[in-house]
Amino acid sequence: MTDKTHQPRLFGLLNQYANQLNELRDLLGEEHSALKNRDITRLETCTKKKNSGLADLESLDNDIKELRETDSTNFSGLDDRIQSLLQECRLQNEINGAMIDISNQFSHRILEVILGGSSSEGIYDAAGRNPTKLPTQTVAKI
Repeated sequence: MTDKTHQPRLFGLLNQYANQLNELRDLLGEEHSALKNRDITRLETCTKKKNSGLADLESLDNDIKELRETDSTNFSGLDDRIQSLLQECRLQNEINGAMIDISNQFSHRILEVILGGSSSEGIYDAAGRNPTKLPTQTVAKI
C-alpha cells in the first residue's frame, strides 16, 4: 500500500541522499589524489569528511527506509541515479583501498630491508604477498 502523503518528503530525502553521494564520490576522488601524492594532511582531512558524510548517509538511509515501509512509490530516475552513484563510490573506494594496500606492502618491504631481512622474490600468495620468510639478520640498529 502506498501512502501518497509521504511522497514529497521521500522525494526530498532521496534527493538529499543523491547529493550526499555526489559529495562522497568527489571526496573519494580527492582522497585518491591525496593517496597518489602521499599528502598525509589532506588524507586526514578527507577521512574526517568521509566519516561525517557516511554518518549523514546512514541517517538519511534510515529515514528513507522508514518512509519506504508506508510508501512504495518508485522514483525510477532518482533511484537509478542513486544506484549509479553508489556503484561509482564503491569502485573508487575499492581503488583507494588497493592503493593503501600496495603502499602498506611497499612499506613492509622497505622496513624488512632496513632491518636486514630479505624476501624471496617470485613467490607470492593469492593476495600478492610474499608468504615465505627467510631468516633475518640485523644490519643496523636505529
